[in-house]
Amino acid sequence: MSFAIAQVLIAGINLYALGTVVNLLLGWPLWLSIVVAAAIVLAYTTLGGLSAAIYNEVMQFFVILALLIPLTIVGLNKVGAGTG
Repeated sequence: MSFAIAQVLIAGINLYALGTVVNLLLGWPLWLSIVVAAAIVLAYTTLGGLSAAIYNEVMQFFVILALLIPLTIVGLNKVGAGTG
């Protein structure tokens, strides 16, 4: 039960974050940005099923990992790379 509640809360936070980004980039009201983002997510999940959602999560993992590794290396070099 706690896992289900956590997933709902995480989904809400993700929609809010995406709505904020769309609001800043396009100037749309926050509520409209959230509704449009939720509709797009609902559409590709409904059309592609659970496998579409899983493929999306896996793709996001590799994109985050590909960008996080260079960021970590640059950050460590900026603070002394373990020598300080």
